[in-house]
Amino acid sequence: MADKSNKHVWEYLNYYLGLGHAPCFAVLLSGPWGVGKTYLLKKFLKERFGNDAAKYVYVSLYGLARRDFSP
Repeated sequence: MADKSNKHVWEYLNYYLGLGHAPCFAVLLSGPWGVGKTYLLKKFLKERFGNDAAKYVYVSLYGLARRDFSP
């Protein structure tokens, strides 16, 4: 595990990936730039899936200023 302050994130990611059905929603990690969100996610996937971690996709929303996606 990355460190104890992120334990709740790891627990939720394990819960999310352990669901017996497609959850029909994604997980969003938010926080200031540079705090280690991508690092944490990559470390989690590597620990959980080993070399298969490279098969997962994550999306950066860096720079997104608008939350209303309606046309």
